[in-house]
Amino acid sequence: MPDTEEIKLEVLETTKCQDRNEGEIQRASNNDGEIQDVKRNLEEGRKEMKGVVLGLCQWGDGLLWYQGKIWIPNDEGIRTALMAKHHEHPQAEHGGTAKTTSLISRRYYWLKIREDIKRFIRNCDTCQKTKVVRHEPYGLLQSNEAPDGPWKSIAMDFITDLPK
Repeated sequence: MPDTEEIKLEVLETTKCQDRNEGEIQRASNNDGEIQDVKRNLEEGRKEMKGVVLGLCQWGDGLLWYQGKIWIPNDEGIRTALMAKHHEHPQAEHGGTAKTTSLISRRYYWLKIREDIKRFIRNCDTCQKTKVVRHEPYGLLQSNEAPDGPWKSIAMDFITDLPK
């Protein structure tokens, strides 16, 4: 019997992108230079393009598909909405970077997807408030003893790892 975590992920995975979102993705794809370059190269029958394996790309339904996933245009609003949908959804339970990346990358693709998801989760207010502390509690500050006379006690602060 599968555990509830797997069931929740499957339910979230099967939810389809709403028509409104697909329309936004299509409109943004028509204005995205990178996607239009890939589309043009595909139409010309080229097999190679710098940074993209064209053999894994297809154009269909007004969208660019990469390895069977929708290639999301370089539009911060669309990407943020997709990350929020898959990270903040009640069934996703504000999963970490790996879980959110797994959910998004099952259906969508864009360059530097992991970096964007890490940044999104690092800035997620709910995650920051409920983040589990994984280190020992900080100790109490220890004050230096008062010296008996001059030069009886010397204290130093070591500053390391300064930027170069």
